[in-house]
Amino acid sequence: MEKSVVDTKNTIVKNINTLFDELEGFSKDLDLKFNNMNQMKKEIDQKHQDINSFKKVSFIANMNKQLENKNQMIEILERKIISLKKKNEKLTNKIKELDSELIVETEEDSVVTNSKQEMIDDNKNQDLAEQLDEDQIQEEKWIIKELEGTKYLFNSETRKVHIMNKNESPGDIIGRITSKDKFKKYNQPKEYC
Repeated sequence: MEKSVVDTKNTIVKNINTLFDELEGFSKDLDLKFNNMNQMKKEIDQKHQDINSFKKVSFIANMNKQLENKNQMIEILERKIISLKKKNEKLTNKIKELDSELIVETEEDSVVTNSKQEMIDDNKNQDLAEQLDEDQIQEEKWIIKELEGTKYLFNSETRKVHIMNKNESPGDIIGRITSKDKFKKYNQPKEYC
């Protein structure tokens, strides 16, 4: 009987040791999985930081693009101001010429001549005003854009991109701006009439 008690005791101790070994194995597996989970959490946090950095850089790039567009608009408006000043100067000179050409006649002829001259002046002023309006409308639809390191003229109505001639007038059509604001260059420039 003693032998069977000792054998039972040895079997129980052996089984307990086996259970402890299995529990220790499970504990090591859990520690490894916990460490892996912590490592993945660190990687996820790093990815979130990268995404936030990218958003900041993207925001700054967007602000730079808006600033560049505003600077181009300022440049266009400054050119319009210079152009309008030149036209104003030409009109002033024409008015001075017309004033100097008036001939003082007798009172009767003077009244007739002055009324005719006023009608002529009114017609000329109206024609000049219409011409200025047309020129202003023409200038408003042209925007200078820098694409691929070169300045081009962009027609905001047709969305076509033109080569800019030396006198800043539109040249041949080299491409267009798509609805997604992407520049699509043509294989061959198209003639602009």
